[in-house]
Formats: sequence, structure tokens, C-alpha cells
Amino acid sequence: MNYVPEKFKLSPALSDVVGLEVSTRPRVLEAIWHYVKTRNLQSSGDPSFFTCDPPLQKVFGDEKMKFVMVPQKLSQHLTPPQPIHLEHRIKLSGDVCIFGKYREASRD
Repeated sequence: MNYVPEKFKLSPALSDVVGLEVSTRPRVLEAIWHYVKTRNLQSSGDPSFFTCDPPLQKVFGDEKMKFVMVPQKLSQHLTPPQPIHLEHRIKLSGDVCIFGKYREASRD
């Protein structure tokens, strides 16, 4: 299935942090930013850095990280989503037009 914008399945560690299972890259980045801001993890001395709490350490493997590195490190946690498989049976009754000829539908 083609998603526009492209959607990804998140790794379990990343999913635990942002609360999403399948999402777009921009939405995941926004969720990480929100996570960092709401937990006051952004460095007061240099706002381009943030501290990784234990859940973020599982995702990024670092104690401290620059925001500009998030997209690069994020890629290993994003995979194509599982295909959607739909199965549906249609039971027909009455007359059916198939290739321009009317026929009575089978009664299974």
C-alpha cells in the first residue's frame, strides 16, 4: 500500500516512548519533541541538546543527544508497515450481467 506521506511501523522501544505504532516520520519527530519538552529533558545550557531518560536511551543508545541527530538515529526504528489484507465474500442472487449477458447468479 502506498501512503502519502509515507507511513512506517515503529520499533517497540520507540512505540513505548511516543505512543504510536504506525505513523509518518514528521509525526514521530513531533512526538519525540513533545516527549522531550513535557519531561523537561532539553538542556538549559545548550537547547540544541537533550538528556535521554531510560526510555529514550533504549531508542537512541545515548545519555545526551543533539536534536539534529534524531532523524538519522530514527531511521533504524522505522520499517514499512504490514500490508493490509482484506478478505470479503459477496453472495449474489438474482440476475447478473456478466460480459453483456444476463445470467442467474449461483446460489451457494
